[in-house]
Amino acid sequence: MKVAFGTVVYKESFKYHQEFIESINNQDSNDFDIVLLNDNLNEEEFNKVSNSLQKKVITWYGKPNSLTSELRVQLIKNAKENGYDLLILGDFDDTFSRNRVSKIISEYEDAFSFYYNDLYYINTQRKFFHNLPQHIRRIDDIMECNFLGLSNTALNLKKIDYKLIDKLNEKNILVFDWYMYSILLKNTHIGKKIEDCKTYYRIHENNIAGENKDKIDDIKREINVKINHYMRLRRFDTQYNGLLDFYKRLKLEVDNGEILLLNYIDRDNEYWWGRLKSNKIRVEKNL
Repeated sequence: MKVAFGTVVYKESFKYHQEFIESINNQDSNDFDIVLLNDNLNEEEFNKVSNSLQKKVITWYGKPNSLTSELRVQLIKNAKENGYDLLILGDFDDTFSRNRVSKIISEYEDAFSFYYNDLYYINTQRKFFHNLPQHIRRIDDIMECNFLGLSNTALNLKKIDYKLIDKLNEKNILVFDWYMYSILLKNTHIGKKIEDCKTYYRIHENNIAGENKDKIDDIKREINVKINHYMRLRRFDTQYNGLLDFYKRLKLEVDNGEILLLNYIDRDNEYWWGRLKSNKIRVEKNL
């Protein structure tokens, strides 16, 4: 099996590059290549990253003026075109446990199209999500929230064809990882949790998905993200039309001051974009 660890490198996170490099160099497996897609690093910066990695490094360059989502699609497509069977994903500003690559390889099964592992706060032993399912088989599991990110997942490229990859190339996606795994699940692909390996997630000002908070601006952002998400997915399934209509009406009522969102916080939901008790709103407000 041909395995790659892939990431998009970009200037905004270059200040974290040394931690990323150390994390990759310290992996307890040598049975993988590193694929780097350069977004906007200059030649000196890009060479500094690639030359510091102690594995076989394959370098590609992002197409000029590409959106963030387009760069991720290019990374996946390039990896498949170059014959990789398993693409382990990791963000350039995050770090990983020493066994992340080896554990995913050892737990690989042909039946699964993607894999995911636990997410921790950077440089701590505190979990970001405490209760991830052992398997994910239905779109319902991430219909109104998400736990599958581009830094704690891996793709079985043998199961993913070019037609499906092309479906990912949608313009103006706010949350690409949520969109991608929604597409996979809608196309009957299934995922498996890999135990006992970790991604250490860095929260900073560039994150669209950060830590769950109960501030009104964060809840309003959740509504806007969901409207964007469902608008992109409704062409694949009419179920998303109902969700889009609900969140559009909710946004209108919030903007008009008719709903106090802080009365509907779901503090038990740790997942991204799952902070609202949407069913309670539907019942009480008849939306």
